[in-house]
Amino acid sequence: MSPLLLLFVGVFARQPADVAALIAKLSTVDAAKAAIELRLLGAPAVPLLIDALRDPNVEVHPSAVEIPGEIGDSRATGTAKGAVRRTREQNGEEGSPL
Repeated sequence: MSPLLLLFVGVFARQPADVAALIAKLSTVDAAKAAIELRLLGAPAVPLLIDALRDPNVEVHPSAVEIPGEIGDSRATGTAKGAVRRTREQNGEEGSPL
C-alpha cells in the first residue's frame, strides 16, 4: 500500500483524542504533517480547531485559521477573527484585523 494511501486511511480512523494530538503538533516541527492530516480529516476536525483558536499558544493559530477555510467549513470564522485580533493586540499592532 502506498504511503499516501496509508496516511489517508489512518486519518479517517482517528478518534477525537488523536485529532487533539494533531492540533498540538501544529506548534512543533511536525506542524506540516499534522496540518495535512487535519485537512484530510475535514469537517470532523473543525470543532477542535476552533478550540485551538482560543489557545494562548498563538503558534497554532495560523493553521487553525487556515484549515477550516481550506476545507470549506465556515464555522471557525468568528473565532478566527477573535484570534487574529488577540494576536495583533499581543504584538502591539493597531487597526482592524480583517
